[in-house]
Amino acid sequence: MFKYSQPKTKHDLQDTGDCMIRSIVHATDTPYKTVYKIIYSHGWRAGKDKLEWDTQMLRTLKDLGYGVEKISFKPIRGKYRINGYNVCEMYPSGAFIINQLRHVSCIKNGIILDI
Repeated sequence: MFKYSQPKTKHDLQDTGDCMIRSIVHATDTPYKTVYKIIYSHGWRAGKDKLEWDTQMLRTLKDLGYGVEKISFKPIRGKYRINGYNVCEMYPSGAFIINQLRHVSCIKNGIILDI
C-alpha cells in the first residue's frame, strides 16, 4: 500500500532532493528540522551527489538513538528485483528505510510513505 506523505511544513526548508531526510522523519517520527540539522552535520547537501548516503543516514539514525540492521536483496538473473511492495508483504510491521534507484523512502507497518 502507498500513502502520500509530506513531513515538511511551510516553515521547513524548501529543498528538493531530500528523500533521505523525509525517510528518516517517517521512520523515527522525529521533526523534519531536527533530522535536517543532524544529517547536514554529516555532510548531506540538497542537490549534491550523495555517494555516502548510507553512511550519512546510519550516523544520523545513531545520533537519534536508533539501531540499524542493513538488509540487502541481491538480484537474481531472470527474476524481477525486490520492490517496495514486496518488502511490505515480507515485513508487514516495523519501520524500514529502502534505497531504490537513486531514491530513498520509508516503509512503516506495511505502508510506503513517500511523495
